[in-house]
Amino acid sequence: MHTFSESNPIPTEVIINIFGELPLPDALHLAATCRRLRQVLNDNTPTIYKRLRKKIPCERYARVLLADQGGLPPYSSSVTIRDLLRLRRNARIVEKAIEVFDRDITPKIRIPLTSIDDEFYGGKPRPLHLLPSERHRFTRSYYQFWSLLLLDRPSRQQRYQRMLLKHLYMVYEMVDLNQPIGDELVSSFADEKRCELAQELTDYLHYLYHDIHGVDYIDFSGHSISMRTRGHAAIWDHCQPDFKKIVCYQWRNPEKKPVKEEEVKLSASLRHIEKIWSGLFPEDTSPVDTQSVRLLANLIPQWSTGDRSEATQLMNDGTLFPDVSEGTARDDLLHRLIHVRGRIVTVQSLTQDTLLWHSCAKALRQLVPKRGTDLRHAIMTQFAGGGMEWPVQVAESVIEYVAVDMRDQRQFHSGRANAAYVQLWCFTIRHIESLTGLKLPARKDLCLRNPHALRQTQREANHRLGLLAKRLGFWSPQVDSLCADADLKPNMKAYLLGRRPKNTYAHPDRWEEKASRKVVDLLKELEERADYQVVTPPLTTEAAPPKRCGLPAFTSHQKDRSSLFLPCIYIDSQSEGENPSSFCILRDMIFTFLGEDMFPAEPHPPGTPHTPIHEDFPMEEQPQLQGVDPVEEGPERQLQGELTPQL
Repeated sequence: MHTFSESNPIPTEVIINIFGELPLPDALHLAATCRRLRQVLNDNTPTIYKRLRKKIPCERYARVLLADQGGLPPYSSSVTIRDLLRLRRNARIVEKAIEVFDRDITPKIRIPLTSIDDEFYGGKPRPLHLLPSERHRFTRSYYQFWSLLLLDRPSRQQRYQRMLLKHLYMVYEMVDLNQPIGDELVSSFADEKRCELAQELTDYLHYLYHDIHGVDYIDFSGHSISMRTRGHAAIWDHCQPDFKKIVCYQWRNPEKKPVKEEEVKLSASLRHIEKIWSGLFPEDTSPVDTQSVRLLANLIPQWSTGDRSEATQLMNDGTLFPDVSEGTARDDLLHRLIHVRGRIVTVQSLTQDTLLWHSCAKALRQLVPKRGTDLRHAIMTQFAGGGMEWPVQVAESVIEYVAVDMRDQRQFHSGRANAAYVQLWCFTIRHIESLTGLKLPARKDLCLRNPHALRQTQREANHRLGLLAKRLGFWSPQVDSLCADADLKPNMKAYLLGRRPKNTYAHPDRWEEKASRKVVDLLKELEERADYQVVTPPLTTEAAPPKRCGLPAFTSHQKDRSSLFLPCIYIDSQSEGENPSSFCILRDMIFTFLGEDMFPAEPHPPGTPHTPIHEDFPMEEQPQLQGVDPVEEGPERQLQGELTPQL
């Protein structure tokens, strides 16, 4: 009888075959029983692993994670026992995550239609645990999300940009997994990293979906679908048909290819990028390398001391632009680098920024006829102008008028039209969620509170957009249509019926009509505010650095939207701090896309604290509010009477 002893040992080939027939945990347990078995596994690990790998769930993604943890590359065959032990440990973590998921999530699935049970679960109720195909999706997504959390920003961007669209949906749902990922500790830093990754994935999903299908991104979150829970939808077997429709966009007319709309003109932004990089390398751009561009992307060394220190360190240690070797040349390059005005924009960051501009352009399209693709040209042709003053919106319900001394009437008209055009974009940014239905990336707890229910409806936002366009000097049949009285009664009626449905409550005769009319009458009692105060948010902060491009986060947008008016945006500030604020990033995005020179020679529009007040401006010609009483003048609210640009 063969034994593992030295006197009559089992042949090594047989032991290798035995190891190859076992799952990975059993193979490691067997190797731990005696020295010879451990030696056989150690000497023949690559050979044994070729057979073991077939029994490792999602082995391909497990190997990628192993490489991200410092192991061998995924394609390497030189596997060691240490690698096998790490693979087993990672698999245990995933198994425990599935156990928690099956305890907290899976049993709470409620499927209202028996036909779904008949089709997917053999006529029986849905099992209280993940099915094999669902376990596979969970395991793969868990490994992918875990890997992304281990990588730095440039590396993880490269990683998720190579993922399939359906995998991105599932990885994004892992953000809502209410448990630590891998070795992740419960801490504020871990939460911040998750939120940062969630925002990046949201931005890229919006971009990728539109790039593939030519339509806006379609969400597949379990928050809004009755048969799924807690943000997990793409994992379930019974959701796969709907999931496939969304990923493949099966509503598209097969006879018609997706049309790429040219609503957002990027020529000005591309010129801005060219200006930045040609300024850094005025004579020869050959020393520019991909790694340096990626490291400098979206830094603001002019204002951020943290960004300036980072750029200086990277230049001093030779990481940036290694082909520039001469000491004097590197010093000059560093000097130009830290004096770049605003963000160091790249094509990749511009691509992310278009996620915001495309959604805003969709809202502005309502102001002009549908024909044509050049949005700026379509809007500008509707500008009627009128008067010798520029209208400047300083608050949601207040427009001030500024006298501008320009002898060239053509330049005056062009400047006024451009200022009005920029203000329309600012309005759409402030109300982007109401106008487009877009949900800005937010933390899970904010999503569960559903803050979107507290904002104005799309109909109300469109009405206010039409009114603003008309007061700024634009006219078209579409503007007139939006300016028509926005009847709130249908919205109130829908709201009341949603809170008190007829199948649950006994309604008196015409109750919803009378109740909605009462609510509308109460709303009409309120008057729009006529007071305002120009308060410019700080451009720098000592807090953690914000998101540098793409869609703004929900919390920062709520904080900054009240300052997205010309007096706060077009102000010349040289303040410095550790990191740029979220308002600074959004302001720079506006400059990149819409231009930085709003007023030809006077950088401070009306109401900014740095604007000098002209004492010789006749009191009777002081600009008045439109439709409201004049605002009491104060040190921060007094309107500049005259702008005198030197043309």
